[in-house]
Amino acid sequence: MRRPLSLSLLLFVLVSPNGAAAAGDAPTIGAVHGNLLDSLARLRAATGGLPPATRTAVARLEVSAGAVVAEIETRLAGQFERRPDRLDATERQLVADAVVLAERIEAATASLASLSGADARQLVGDADILAYDAVHALPCHAQRPRLVYVTPEELALNGKPAEVRIRGNYLAFGAEPEIRVEGQPALLLARGANELHLRLPQALFRNLEAPRPVTVRFRPTAMARTCYLWGLLPWSSLVAAEQELTATVVLRPGDGESTRERAGL
Repeated sequence: MRRPLSLSLLLFVLVSPNGAAAAGDAPTIGAVHGNLLDSLARLRAATGGLPPATRTAVARLEVSAGAVVAEIETRLAGQFERRPDRLDATERQLVADAVVLAERIEAATASLASLSGADARQLVGDADILAYDAVHALPCHAQRPRLVYVTPEELALNGKPAEVRIRGNYLAFGAEPEIRVEGQPALLLARGANELHLRLPQALFRNLEAPRPVTVRFRPTAMARTCYLWGLLPWSSLVAAEQELTATVVLRPGDGESTRERAGL
């Protein structure tokens, strides 16, 4: 079994002005590639007996991380014995992302046995977000928004505003989208490339006597990116996404007093 790589050592070589002097201590590209493959193998081995939602999250991470592996194998074929300091800036970033991704996958794997399903899915989802960003930040890759997970997954109106955070990729392109939940407008409190912070309409809790799922939906803006002349002439533009993005939140009745009283309805 390969030993996990030292993130601090590799990042020193990648970003330090004197990194070349330490190149002899840095892992090779092949070692980074192998470590990522080992991390994925340990993740797969830990998925037995998991809830279906967690298995789905792990499968999605495997696809995203597999794309990082494929980019390393395609872009750096024949250079596995080299050190990262010998690469150009784009290639160095890809290798650095692969190192961090392997560490995130290790943390996610450990969480599958030690944390609740929702908490484990968040760690798996964060690794998935990193992997997707690592690939689609490369030249000529379109940057299409997507949603990965919602926190909290279940929400009760217990005297506080009903707020959720939706995590994903490329969520900040273009004008603020109109976000609706079961046809009603949600309030967008904050927006970043990897997260939307929403307040759900209180009317959703009216007459809520049992848990029920509701769907958050909106149409985002994507970044189309094309390269002409083998990447020498990059081109990009903002375009409307082909389809809406959706996420599901389960609403639960509040404890104690009635939901109608808590919601002020």
